[in-house]
Amino acid sequence: INTFELDTANHKLYVGGGFPYVANSDSVGIYCQGIAIWNGVKWEAFPEVLPSGNTNCLAIYHGKLYTGSGPTRFSAWNGKHWEQIIGIDILDAITALGVYNDTLFAGGYFDTIFSSIGDTVIANDLVRWWTPNYCDSIHSSFSFSADTVFLSDSAMVQITPMGFANQYQW
Repeated sequence: INTFELDTANHKLYVGGGFPYVANSDSVGIYCQGIAIWNGVKWEAFPEVLPSGNTNCLAIYHGKLYTGSGPTRFSAWNGKHWEQIIGIDILDAITALGVYNDTLFAGGYFDTIFSSIGDTVIANDLVRWWTPNYCDSIHSSFSFSADTVFLSDSAMVQITPMGFANQYQW
């Protein structure tokens, strides 16, 4: 298990990782390809398999469940199927997601993001989404990949794989 996200509106817990199956008390494996749902009683799979088999991070933003999973995969569950985020081409992996002030922040291992309007954004491993299809870099001095992103009223802290912390004051 790499991550989990609590959906209080739908009373579900989403769990992500590198696992292909989950099992309930009857020990019958449910194929879930790296992301599963705990409904409070038993495990469920999404009706459609996530295209990448390893979920690194999860966040609920504007009613959709966003996932960073494996190289080049940044997807959102719209309630019926997985959507590849339109206009976004991530060359490596998103490993951290967080929501603050109606903005989705993504961190990971990527240098460049291509926005839906054709702009190339130098990301330095950390970007924010203002709308579902537009992003920008929030700070150019970050030089380490983000495994974890913490957000508060006054700052954002990025934790790197080597344990370093970078802070960006709002």
